[in-house]
Amino acid sequence: MSRGMTTAADNAASAPLVRPAIFVFIDFLGGAVRLHSGEGDCSWGGNTYNGVGRLGGISNISESKTIAAHGITLRLAAPSAYVSLSLNEKYRWRPARIWLGFYDTSTGALIADPVQVFGGRISVMDID
Repeated sequence: MSRGMTTAADNAASAPLVRPAIFVFIDFLGGAVRLHSGEGDCSWGGNTYNGVGRLGGISNISESKTIAAHGITLRLAAPSAYVSLSLNEKYRWRPARIWLGFYDTSTGALIADPVQVFGGRISVMDID
């Protein structure tokens, strides 16, 4: 079993057909932004995540046995409301987290429980 995954999530990750569920949380001063890679709203962990269909992209996430900072690049293909929020925010050093989970391929339901794969702070935000 993969570290931190439930048996059901581990089975879903190993299946021939995989439907990943990626959840992103960014704690802007003006309010938390919660997005997920599916369609529509998804409630998980006591919060509602807005579906954007696809997030854009996430660079490789690495870890080591030593204490070291490992950055990532997160590209969001988010609705324009989030773009305007980010333009008007003081975002530097605000918390951000990413979780990986899986949807059941036959029911579409989220399999418990997504695993946090990144936790850190925002240093730079570029808008294309």
